[in-house]
Amino acid sequence: MDAIQQIKQLMLESCNKAYSVEHFCQQVGLPYHTLRKQFRRAEGISLSAYWQQCRFKKAKKLLSDPDKYVFEVAYEMGFTDEGNFTSWFKKRTGLTPTAYRQHFLQRS
Repeated sequence: MDAIQQIKQLMLESCNKAYSVEHFCQQVGLPYHTLRKQFRRAEGISLSAYWQQCRFKKAKKLLSDPDKYVFEVAYEMGFTDEGNFTSWFKKRTGLTPTAYRQHFLQRS
């Protein structure tokens, strides 16, 4: 498995962790600047953007469970408190996690 596929797999397995992109670079044994260029060339998206997309998809999946409290989702996603998670989520959607969940459940 090449470094790009390896890092994508590691990210998918770790979406609920608050790792830095540099953590994954260390895992595959390549310097950040090298992997960053290779990743963008191969995937057409930055390494950081891919990591954020991965984490965001995981957060949305966890929020789709109506039995899970938002603070539980926050902790499962590696956030130290619900407020940080809410800010992170709202920055990406314009909605709080609770509002997103309500919207999601209405559409289901």
